[in-house]
Amino acid sequence: MAELPWFPMYARDWLSGEGTSMMLPEQEGAFIRLLCVAWGDGATEPSVPDDDKALATISRLGARWKRLGALVRSQFTPRNGRLYNPKLSRIWSEQRERSERLAENGRKGGRAKAGLQPGYDPVQANVCQLEAEAEADIQSSVAFDESTLAAKLATDADRVALSAVVLRSSSRSACLASLDSMLSGNDPATPMPTLQQFGQALRDFAGNASQWNAAHFRGYLKRAVPRPQENGNGKATNAGRAALMLQSIRELVTESQQPGQAARRYIPKEKVEALGPDVFKAYKAIGGADRILGTPPDQISFVIRDFTQALEAAHAAA
Repeated sequence: MAELPWFPMYARDWLSGEGTSMMLPEQEGAFIRLLCVAWGDGATEPSVPDDDKALATISRLGARWKRLGALVRSQFTPRNGRLYNPKLSRIWSEQRERSERLAENGRKGGRAKAGLQPGYDPVQANVCQLEAEAEADIQSSVAFDESTLAAKLATDADRVALSAVVLRSSSRSACLASLDSMLSGNDPATPMPTLQQFGQALRDFAGNASQWNAAHFRGYLKRAVPRPQENGNGKATNAGRAALMLQSIRELVTESQQPGQAARRYIPKEKVEALGPDVFKAYKAIGGADRILGTPPDQISFVIRDFTQALEAAHAAA
């Protein structure tokens, strides 16, 4: 297999990664050295020996490996006596496929172009194309990391946790789409979170889960959203009932699409009425479906507050 003497390093991912952000300078230096040694000439999938003595030597930590090596080692996955970094393996596969594609293109068109363009070097041309595609990937990654979802989050700690969660997924786009759906209130299986509650779920998940799983994350999100409060008789308070009713209304969201038209989300009026006359009155008082479906995540707490007040007023007037 052809050599691949270099690999791209995404600075933003490195600086915001959960593992690297917790490393001491010595650990960070050891980690990047192990990645480079693992890559080698790029002819085979990058790996290092699954042996602490060898790792201590390769990382140049020596005797300090016993004290500092655990966090560095946790960035690798053992397989058949070797350690593999999942992200580096993915990058290697992408680089290998791109290199093989460019080599094939060079074999097909190099001679023809050389005959038309004096001094044309197909090998150098392939190198330039490879570098251009890598640069495009880098720009795409940066734009992807600065997506709308990251911009919605309340704190830098939440954004760091988001990066850590996404890095543990096999599909960044699917993971982000699922998270955005939960935050935006489009996932009926999860409670409606505030930004603070969503950030708490992200941080808890990043600190405990080793791999992205949507169902697993829903459990963290449900724990982050407080259960409805109860009074001394074991019945939900007005605020607690309001939260339950609002969640029930959210679960009624329906999507329809007419031929040649974009999909439309709505809440069936008759189903809201079935929840009770005071609930329907409060629902209309806060603006109905337009308010619930059109409120951005950072203002959901205001919807909950207004619905609680409207439900209390409707109950008092009944």
